[in-house]
Amino acid sequence: MSIITIKRFIQDGNYRELKIAEARLEQIQEILKENQKADGSIRMEWKDVGVVGKMMKYNVYRTNYIALNEHLLDLGILPLIADVDLSELNEDQIKVLKKYLVPGEPYVQFSPKKASRVDVSFVESEVAWLRDASFSDQAKAWRAAKGRLDTVENLYQNARAAALKSPSLRRKRKLQYDFGSFSYLERKASCDPEIVLSLLGAGVLIQCAKVDTTSLEECCARGYLRKPELNQFRQLVDVRERYVVMEIEKEKQSQEFLNRRLQRLSYLSRNQSMA
Repeated sequence: MSIITIKRFIQDGNYRELKIAEARLEQIQEILKENQKADGSIRMEWKDVGVVGKMMKYNVYRTNYIALNEHLLDLGILPLIADVDLSELNEDQIKVLKKYLVPGEPYVQFSPKKASRVDVSFVESEVAWLRDASFSDQAKAWRAAKGRLDTVENLYQNARAAALKSPSLRRKRKLQYDFGSFSYLERKASCDPEIVLSLLGAGVLIQCAKVDTTSLEECCARGYLRKPELNQFRQLVDVRERYVVMEIEKEKQSQEFLNRRLQRLSYLSRNQSMA
């Protein structure tokens, strides 16, 4: 019974509307980006619409992950802050870890047949009039497009969640229909780094461990390593730019989250210096 919801979502044209809504939002955002770039403004806010557009720069680093992992293992913190990338392991190593693997989260994937694929090529001409419109009208169009996409995306995610409970899909793993197929899949499995270290050794953990930037920053704040130590394993190779459009309320929430994180790092650093 639970497969009916997602079948109806497809057959009622909602999947088509989802793809069109994604393309429409992307095109409108590109128009906003081009016009804001031409205006030379790094940040523009349209309070009456509740939308903000920002040009954001970010650094791109080339990191020697093997050397970094070796250093973190020498410090005794690699198993505590790393995830294991199982794709870096061979079949024999996976077999050793098999009973310790944690299955990945299941999800449902829809694959349309060729005849059911959505043509969104018309969207570019549909929104072309916005290129000569005011910033305010462009922001209003973005807000409307974002609202429509959020609505239909929420319907789609609810339909996918319902399909996860389908006994026939869970059993067969794939159901075929005249418009396409639904597949029951699982995200990548995971494994505790301590188990990899114990069963396969330091060399294997160094090869497959993945550490994120947030964890490293917390380690620096706690005094486990210093920024110069971290920087010796990475080299700045590029400074890139991306354009972000969001609701002003979302920007506020994002800033509050960032401030809380910075406060936490500052707190950890102060406590370390007092220790």
